[in-house]
Amino acid sequence: MLVKEVMKMDTKQNVYKSISETAADATSSRSRVVAFLLAFLLPVGIHNYYLGYHIKGLAQTLVLFATVILMPSFIAVFILPFYIAWLTSEGLIYLLWYKVSDGDGFLLYDDKNPQKPKRQTTINLAFLLPFGLHNIYAGKLTRGVIAWGLVAIVISTNVIFLFFPVMVISILTILIVVIISWLEGLYMLINKT
Repeated sequence: MLVKEVMKMDTKQNVYKSISETAADATSSRSRVVAFLLAFLLPVGIHNYYLGYHIKGLAQTLVLFATVILMPSFIAVFILPFYIAWLTSEGLIYLLWYKVSDGDGFLLYDDKNPQKPKRQTTINLAFLLPFGLHNIYAGKLTRGVIAWGLVAIVISTNVIFLFFPVMVISILTILIVVIISWLEGLYMLINKT
């Protein structure tokens, strides 16, 4: 009798072990591109609902509605650019950075053959899309989000205000971000490490 119970326990453990091993190798069925497009085209947190981050998506949706409905419009106008920068930065991370997962813990890349950042692609992003995207792609998320955030805040502020002095300051800010990205690209070209 005891032997049969031990055999049953051993069979159950083997089943759980094989399930956990196959789940560790599984990748997400969700698309990086769809998450990116949802973050950019509908910046209300829908990309996080899609990826399975329901609490985060709900928080972002509530922040937007609270900003638009509850705050006076002159304060909301200053908060919305930061909100848009936050959501679009997340979309860029889901699109460009290789090691992200969905809300269920499944990776958005093939675990056996991950697409690690390539040096030439990083350099190309630094020169061709000089808004911090090369840093996000290379895994320097804080630097990339700050650079992209500055650009996103400037663009959304211009869209909201459409005021000439803001545009001049905005052009200078974007120019500074572009020059920094180009300098980083030059450094990567010169320094072969």
